[in-house]
Amino acid sequence: MRFSRTVGTLAVIASLVVALPASGQPPAQTVPGNPPVRELIVGDWYTIDVQVGPVQERLEGDFAKDNDRWIVLRHISESRNDVVVPLSSKVPFVKIKKAVSAQQTEYLWIPRPSARIISHTAAAKRVPIEDVLPEAPAAGTSCRVMEVRDQKSATSSGRLVELTNEKVALESQRRAYVKRSIPYLGELPLVGRTFFTSTKSYDQIVRDESRLNDVLCIRYFGDREAETPTVTPAEKR
Repeated sequence: MRFSRTVGTLAVIASLVVALPASGQPPAQTVPGNPPVRELIVGDWYTIDVQVGPVQERLEGDFAKDNDRWIVLRHISESRNDVVVPLSSKVPFVKIKKAVSAQQTEYLWIPRPSARIISHTAAAKRVPIEDVLPEAPAAGTSCRVMEVRDQKSATSSGRLVELTNEKVALESQRRAYVKRSIPYLGELPLVGRTFFTSTKSYDQIVRDESRLNDVLCIRYFGDREAETPTVTPAEKR
């Protein structure tokens, strides 16, 4: 009886030793759908669902980069535009057009805590990532921010001016209109404010701020502006 108990104890110990890795520690647990960095392959196609509250967006693209905060997908789109041939424009009533195709590279910066990888397709031919991507979207770049507002998906566009652990801020130039009364004539009773007014327009810089926890994705085009937008004199007034 004692011999059988000893054999049983040794069998249990042997099974535990086999289950443990060489380091002697239990295997690391990973979140389902979110593989560790070493399993994401640059250039392969990934489909990712991003969930923030009740809103879910599905994003796709070539995997380009990731870190503890972001997963970056690259999406290359092709557009075709009709362009007038220069010599034909000089001939009266004759305009010859040709189709010109252009490619635009877009990077989708997805908050890693909100992302869940749905599928992965190995690329038959991987296109190299030529752009040197920073650890986060860089200030001064044009982008679109997809976020959740009032339990719905919303989008804002502009130039990225601030990105912290709490918020993301964009600045964009918009046309504003001011309606003013014409001196003396605009003061006439009943008809003055209706018929004797003038409308002036000016460009103003508008700042949009979003909570980073509400962001679904930052679509980053990589075209960097050299100068910071300035406030026009009309806006100062």
